[in-house]
Amino acid sequence: MAARKLRDDLLARRGRGETVAPDSRLRFGKAADVWLAGPVLDLRATTQADYRCAVEQHLPRPLGNRRLDSITADDLAALDRDMRHRGKSEATIAAGLGAVGRIYTLAARRLGFGGMSPITLMLSSQRPKSR
Repeated sequence: MAARKLRDDLLARRGRGETVAPDSRLRFGKAADVWLAGPVLDLRATTQADYRCAVEQHLPRPLGNRRLDSITADDLAALDRDMRHRGKSEATIAAGLGAVGRIYTLAARRLGFGGMSPITLMLSSQRPKSR
């Protein structure tokens, strides 16, 4: 409820033409919670479950309490390598990194994040190869 209230407040302020100051203290876990409680609910139940699994099982340990602006493309490449080392499938890795990208998009559009998504800075060789 608090995340929805914050989202609605920020959207209303942007709708009125106000400038929303970037929040440099925004944490990945908070942005992920807002994303799961918002846009993900509009998706099919199986897609919701896949994204929730990716966020809750694969991303919280390495990214959970970190500031969005402190996460780098190298961190995500290390996450990719770690998931491969643990035997995760390409689809699982792609879902995890896809969720990261969508969380950054939501943070930029609705939560006042002014930085860049590290996903866009990853080399193609560092991305999962889904078939």
